Amino acid sequence: MQSPISVLNSLSVVPVGERSISISGKDRYRIYLPMSLNSIWSVLHGSKVEVFIYIKGELGGMLEGARAVPLKVRIIGAGERYFIHLPTPLNMLWDEVNRRKIKVEVLIRRP
Repeated sequence: MQSPISVLNSLSVVPVGERSISISGKDRYRIYLPMSLNSIWSVLHGSKVEVFIYIKGELGGMLEGARAVPLKVRIIGAGERYFIHLPTPLNMLWDEVNRRKIKVEVLIRRP
């Protein structure tokens, strides 16, 4: 079995898969990362990474035709869970996606 670092070095993009956007406290949204990839998240923990969020459902023109939202965020760990906080300036978007229970596809580009 390959080490997490060798796996990470062989990938330029980590496909996270389909995720939900969760509410985290007042006016904060996050995406939990799959625990099955915790060995990779532990290596990237604290790193600022490029994330691409592809919204899979309709939002009534909120994105003006765009389907992907590129972000630069840090991977955060809490216990055995890793997640990314979503930027608050886009809270209207995250709230709508969460409210409609729309799934998003997440890709993380390693630093």
